[in-house]
Amino acid sequence: MSPRARSWKPRARRSTRPTSGVQRLETEARTISKLVNGETKNLWPPIIDGVTVAKGYEKALGAALGDDLDAPVDPSAPLRWTNAGVTAGDPALPEGVEALAAHVEAPAELARRLAQIGVVAKERGAGLVSQLKTGQRLVSPEGDVWRWDGFVAAAHAPTGAARRLAERARGWSISKTELEQARIDAIGQASGAGSRRRRTEGRIRGGDLRAAMPGAPRSARPTPRANVMPIPSARSIATPRASRR
Repeated sequence: MSPRARSWKPRARRSTRPTSGVQRLETEARTISKLVNGETKNLWPPIIDGVTVAKGYEKALGAALGDDLDAPVDPSAPLRWTNAGVTAGDPALPEGVEALAAHVEAPAELARRLAQIGVVAKERGAGLVSQLKTGQRLVSPEGDVWRWDGFVAAAHAPTGAARRLAERARGWSISKTELEQARIDAIGQASGAGSRRRRTEGRIRGGDLRAAMPGAPRSARPTPRANVMPIPSARSIATPRASRR
């Protein structure tokens, strides 16, 4: 047996702990949870806690409502949202403009406000301002705002509300889809590693040490026992001599 064969030992059993990808996603999810929950630990939870926005519209909602999303709905709060309800007399948005409400799930207290906010492409906003009725506004997916009274706010950086909405959406994506898929992939990788380990251990137990070594060529495998000529024992060689005496 060569020195290399004598010194080689099977690899240590691979850890079954989650891969680095799973650990990274779990860490990110915990961090987001701390950030989001830490901001809402107060006497009156803000209405933003009950808001779910479609991906890509976080900046639009944050820009359109801003700090108003921090107000609660609790009737005991000094600053709060109440349910004004959508009425038949509320003006319609300009023709062809979709309401932000179509992309947001929110408490009833926000229904009237969301129905009066239109979502338009950035290049269309300025041309539609003259068609807005009192109380209406337009917002682009990037966060630009055009208000009925002529106020305009260009999108430069996401508001605090938009960042929190994006963090919530990211946390949901991790917990519902990405983390589950990463765990499935990790189980598959561990299963494949276990199969290779069992094959290696089986070869070692069978005396096929050279074939079990990493990178060993196929020619290194021993010749099957059926093709090897048996070596005669000393007794079988000595027996014919005794018979000739």
